[in-house]
Amino acid sequence: MSKPHRRTTASCSAAQKDHSELFEDIAGWNYDVIVLYNMTANISPARQDNFKRLLRDKGVGLVALHHAQGAFPDWDEYRKIIGAKYPLKDQTIDGVAFKMATYKHDVDLTVQVADRTHPLTRGLEDFDIHDESYKGVWFAKDNHVLLTTEEPTSDKTIGWVRPNYGKARVCFFQGGHDSKAYANPTFREIVVRAIRWSAGRLD
Repeated sequence: MSKPHRRTTASCSAAQKDHSELFEDIAGWNYDVIVLYNMTANISPARQDNFKRLLRDKGVGLVALHHAQGAFPDWDEYRKIIGAKYPLKDQTIDGVAFKMATYKHDVDLTVQVADRTHPLTRGLEDFDIHDESYKGVWFAKDNHVLLTTEEPTSDKTIGWVRPNYGKARVCFFQGGHDSKAYANPTFREIVVRAIRWSAGRLD
């Protein structure tokens, strides 16, 4: 979990020993963006409230990547914030039955740019990436989809932005499994743009 500093280019990497202690005390919070790359399970009600306050009231941006859609599976508001949920077991979401979602390592995906006018994707061309695919994910109906794929082991939707959560800009890109994905220059460009856009520095 990393956070670009509000007034500098510095960032802080915060590995979470008990899943979510970063949100235990948000007094003096001085960061513009939270970047989630976690699949941790536990977050207390107090930490949930602090997380929501950072986004809703303080306008801290949120960029969620890859397996973060499987994080905090028992916190229902989280899926509404990020616009997706990877079902870790058979379950019913919004009255619809979902089987446990599937994944596949080492897949060569072609990514299509679905919206070429958004700041995150403006000027980008379709690209290939070696990554992990997910299928059977719940998606929010009000996601603004930016990136898609026709890879049969993947859901079609793989990148989107959300309606603002309070004052916060929120986006999600499903890529980023390992160093092979991060070696892809287009992937890195999307992550950089996502952070800047969520911080309100790219329009």
